[in-house]
Amino acid sequence: MHIGCRVLVLAALAAALLASTASAGTFDVVACDAAPGFANNSWTPAVTHGGMTTFVACPSGDNQHLGLGARNNYYPSGWTVPGGAAARWFFNAPGDTAIVGIRANALFEQRDHSWQVGLSNGSQLLDGCPWSSADTGGSCGAVM
Repeated sequence: MHIGCRVLVLAALAAALLASTASAGTFDVVACDAAPGFANNSWTPAVTHGGMTTFVACPSGDNQHLGLGARNNYYPSGWTVPGGAAARWFFNAPGDTAIVGIRANALFEQRDHSWQVGLSNGSQLLDGCPWSSADTGGSCGAVM
């Protein structure tokens, strides 16, 4: 009887050890106001044209126009930025992980209907203001 119990206990311990290596969980990725030292060590900027820019203004002090930003660069009157030009921030999940949600204090503003602004997964706009061929009145915005 004691040998049978020992085998059962050893089998249970082995199963518990194997199960712990395959367990899944979640972790938070923080930047700017939520991060220690107000740092951004998770989002990578990318700009495709000199008429566009990204910026870091952390901490934001609850000013929704600060934080991690992307916008057109200030340029001389009459100068235009070509279609398809972009300023954006990328987050790449580490291998064998998936993004399961996002929590952010974000402001999306579009003062010219010919630009798309917002949060995208790379194939669709998840939140924000889509590009429009019609004049949308000059502004739109969303707060996440």
